[in-house]
Amino acid sequence: SLLGARYYFERMYETNPRDVAALVMLHSLDSRFAQGAEARTDWLQKLEDLLDSRVLQASDRNAIDGLISCLNAGGCAADRDRILAMLMRLESRYPDNLTVLGWRFNYLLGQNADDEQLNAIIDQALAIKPGRREYLYRKIQQQAKVNDVDGMYESVRLWLEYDRKRRFLHPLKSL
Repeated sequence: SLLGARYYFERMYETNPRDVAALVMLHSLDSRFAQGAEARTDWLQKLEDLLDSRVLQASDRNAIDGLISCLNAGGCAADRDRILAMLMRLESRYPDNLTVLGWRFNYLLGQNADDEQLNAIIDQALAIKPGRREYLYRKIQQQAKVNDVDGMYESVRLWLEYDRKRRFLHPLKSL
């Protein structure tokens, strides 16, 4: 049951208040099922404070991925500017981390952001690591949307430059 799940996530938080997964799940449950509750804890604020004050751990990746998926699917609620500010603070702490940058990209993609915002993130990621396939793929998709054939050819050229053994051509077939 939802009450049982919430109870165990709250116990998880009480056991370790610095656990990102517990905060994400409590925010997800409460923002969906207890929006009108008077004494509702602001789990998102606790999550923001925690992420601002500690080093990211490997387990945090899945929790933040889950939060972004939940927000994009409409399964939980949060102010868009607040989420973007939290993600931007993480990016400022981890400027060369493509996973952290990818969280903002995936969030904005799911929120139907304009192409200019998405392209800026793609360009930022490719400046950090030029051969990163998932960003080259997204760049080609964005170029295809605006019928930028020259840009697509240049992006495919870069793809091939970094995929010298041609082991990763299969994603390009769908384009």
